[in-house]
Amino acid sequence: MLLENIAILEKKYPKIFKLMNTDKCYDKNYRLLQTKTEFNTLKINDFELELYIHSKYNPLKESERFVESNYKGNKKNYILIGFGLGYHIEKFLDKIDNQKLYVFEFNKKVFYKALMNKSLSSILCDERIELIISNDINDYIDELKKILNDEEDFEIVFHTQSMKVMPQKYKEIKYLLEEYRMKKKNINIEDLLVENFKSNVNNIDESVDVFFNKFNNIPAFLVSAGPSLDKNIDKLKNIGVKGLILCVGRALKALLNNNITPNAIIVTDPQDIVFEQIRGLDIDIPLIILSTCNMQVALNYKGKKYVAFQNGFNLAEKFSEEKGYKTVETGGSVATTGLDILIRMGCNPIVFVGQDLAFSEEKTHSEQANHKKITNQNRLRKVLDINGNEIYTSKNLYIYLRWFENRIKEENNISFIDSTEGGALIDGTKILTLNKSIEKFCTEDNNEKINLLWGDYYE
Repeated sequence: MLLENIAILEKKYPKIFKLMNTDKCYDKNYRLLQTKTEFNTLKINDFELELYIHSKYNPLKESERFVESNYKGNKKNYILIGFGLGYHIEKFLDKIDNQKLYVFEFNKKVFYKALMNKSLSSILCDERIELIISNDINDYIDELKKILNDEEDFEIVFHTQSMKVMPQKYKEIKYLLEEYRMKKKNINIEDLLVENFKSNVNNIDESVDVFFNKFNNIPAFLVSAGPSLDKNIDKLKNIGVKGLILCVGRALKALLNNNITPNAIIVTDPQDIVFEQIRGLDIDIPLIILSTCNMQVALNYKGKKYVAFQNGFNLAEKFSEEKGYKTVETGGSVATTGLDILIRMGCNPIVFVGQDLAFSEEKTHSEQANHKKITNQNRLRKVLDINGNEIYTSKNLYIYLRWFENRIKEENNISFIDSTEGGALIDGTKILTLNKSIEKFCTEDNNEKINLLWGDYYE
């Protein structure tokens, strides 16, 4: 079987043939195992993971479901990330007509096992297939750029198990693909976003852009619900009227329980669960919502409500253009959205509190914000913390970390201070304790400007 596949490979893909013959592709941690059907699966013990690349019960049935979930009849071309043992590729070829299928495999050990497993002639000889396997990250980047430049109508399909076993040297490509995948998931909830948007535009007081450039050089504290918030939440009382506190919805009850009233709250999630962050609270703190935030928030909140119209959502872009509103960047999370808004408000410096972007002390959130304990680290990744030590974070949190760092790089005249006192290192920030930040930056009474949030705008 292996020799037959290798012979086809030599004729059709000589570069890959050379790669498979010159690199050590055999690894005892990659084992073909027979399933209850006649088809094998692949068990992998690598990257501190133990997983099956295909179902250990019925790989073909699983591959059929994979194709049904990912095939889009109106797409001309597909980019498939992950060759696996090839089962799902054969099913894809059964489904498509003359569309092109570009298959990227980043783990040569997996492909080697595929060559050993069964005849791949139906895949390797198919003219609709373009197989990309290399030992050089630049080859993958060049191929992706070429495809994206040449093909206008395409769909990127991710074989999840294959993504998990991408070698570390390709991590930058992996992270970019994961960011794309997250954005794609957001698009898939389009109906919910539209429903929320149509309700929200009729239930808010004003656009958040009434505050843009109205808070120049006012120190702002962006408070999130990371695990480290428990360390210094009480210090926020010392800010008083000398700085602006913008807290994310999940941190709100923790602040209120400590007799701290933020100057504004921000919520962005489109799902019903976000309403629980304000349900039953008798408060009138100014509230900033994303235009696609869950509609129940705006429908039920009694205080001032300001909407942020985001780039990347067609209805929000059109509506804001018609009304003359300015838009914001969201970055995918409530904290990233909050940062962009504070920057546009002119706040300086911007101080991060509770912004761990990692699982400090193996916790997901502050203990006052429905935290969970991290018990399985196999699917997590490591980054450096503020002390230069390794700390675990998730795929999503890492994406937000990168967004923070890239957004910070765009601003030359704003200081960004990390007063979380724990969590991931955010490149571009200066690390200070919260006490020192308050002492250094909260030196003037800014009550008059901060009161603008309650509705008295500058003309």
